[in-house]
Amino acid sequence: MFLVNKHGHAVSPHEILETKEKATWFPTVIGDMAWYRDGFLCEVNFKNGLFCRGHVAMGLSRAFQQLYARIAPYGYSLSAEPTKDIVFDDTAPSDVYALGCLPSKNFYGEPFLLAGVSPKTVPYRTAGCHIHLSTSDKTKWKDNEQLVPLFDKYVGLPLTYLTTHQNAEARRRTLYGRAGEYRLTAYKSGERGIEYRVPSGFLLTYAPLVSLALGVMREITHRSEGSYSCAISEHDEIRAMINESQVKAHALPSNTKWYTPNVLKRAREKLARITLTDWSVLQTDAQAHDFGWDQFRKGLAQ
Repeated sequence: MFLVNKHGHAVSPHEILETKEKATWFPTVIGDMAWYRDGFLCEVNFKNGLFCRGHVAMGLSRAFQQLYARIAPYGYSLSAEPTKDIVFDDTAPSDVYALGCLPSKNFYGEPFLLAGVSPKTVPYRTAGCHIHLSTSDKTKWKDNEQLVPLFDKYVGLPLTYLTTHQNAEARRRTLYGRAGEYRLTAYKSGERGIEYRVPSGFLLTYAPLVSLALGVMREITHRSEGSYSCAISEHDEIRAMINESQVKAHALPSNTKWYTPNVLKRAREKLARITLTDWSVLQTDAQAHDFGWDQFRKGLAQ
């Protein structure tokens, strides 16, 4: 997420936040978590996370509360807009303007667009929300790259459709977070997994969206009842809609457990007119549950 001043302009976090190497990790219900600067952005990260969506919401709530407490005395706040223009400061550390996060792969064979690009030739930066999934069972996910088009179809498309920052989403994806972008992961614990890099920071603006994305991705990795599929003939249209941030309602997938195109249409209308999640209100598991996708979807029917 971006650190912004009272005028909404992005500012470098280097005078307030440490780098990842110097960050302090603190315990939460989902494992150790930290916030630190990553290039021009503020990053919230946790490790050894348990997969309970309510606990993830609680962990994020604590992280954001602590981060806001850190930046508020400076008159700053956070923005999850997909892109922000920046002003270069020659006195800032060189890591502040670094681009990308290598290595990065693309399922559809696209080259990583930031490779070899000089940081100061790009007058803006992009904010994403990368989702990591892993398993300790080394017999699983031998073909985990094949999960990527399923993530695009059932998570990337709906999130792109729901965003309230269509133009900024499209701008972000001229460089980063394009359809099919992922990274294979191996952790110190011995677990292996995959990092899905398509969602933007918009995902963090509303707790039910986090709940939706994590729930669907978990179910896809288990290939629940064989209900998820993405034919090769669908790839080009899905890629174009995500990369251009122009998702057609008729092209949205239908998943009776999580959503239908009509549910997503109503959700989009609601997201455009409501105040997004104040993460500080999530103090208990019950409150986290109330901010889940299931409760949000029930509210759409009322």
